[in-house]
Amino acid sequence: MNAKERVMAVINHQKPDRMPCLGANSTVTYEQMEKVQAFWPEGHENAETMAKQAMAAYTVLGFDAVRVPFSQTFEAEAFGCKVKPGRGVDGNEGIPGIEHPPPYTLDDVPVFPDDFLSRGKIPELLKAVRILKGELGDEVAIIGGIIGPFTIAGSLIDTVPLLKATFKTPEKIPPFLDVAEQAGTALANALIEA
Repeated sequence: MNAKERVMAVINHQKPDRMPCLGANSTVTYEQMEKVQAFWPEGHENAETMAKQAMAAYTVLGFDAVRVPFSQTFEAEAFGCKVKPGRGVDGNEGIPGIEHPPPYTLDDVPVFPDDFLSRGKIPELLKAVRILKGELGDEVAIIGGIIGPFTIAGSLIDTVPLLKATFKTPEKIPPFLDVAEQAGTALANALIEA
């Protein structure tokens, strides 16, 4: 049983030869970056670097799956949010976040952009998945991560106003959840097709 078969067996409620080991979220460490000579911030922005860092979960750690992306900014950036660089340990590059103030307020009505999949770094993410599929084939499971609607909505209007609105003005939240759900669905389908 190869790594992908092992992961898929568990997902399909079948018995694997052993339990798979994987990180459903980011598994990139500074030590892995050194080993594969692929570093941040390029790993958040460039398909080749992103794929190289993701493959390190398999080639360096021996995990049964690899995952991209490494941040929760792709969907929000496609809606116009500005991305700020992350800072890790000792001032090293880290995982980026969303710059404040966000582009929307609770009084806005967000619109799902027709060109969503061509915005921001989404094209690089899709290219990274194609690279991973080409390199790993059917040997290793590839996880294309998406962000849930509430988290995306929190990026669009900021988390504190969103949480307050759940109690004070819950009727203002559905438009944000609707476009966020559209974003997650569109990106998930594109990741599958990549």
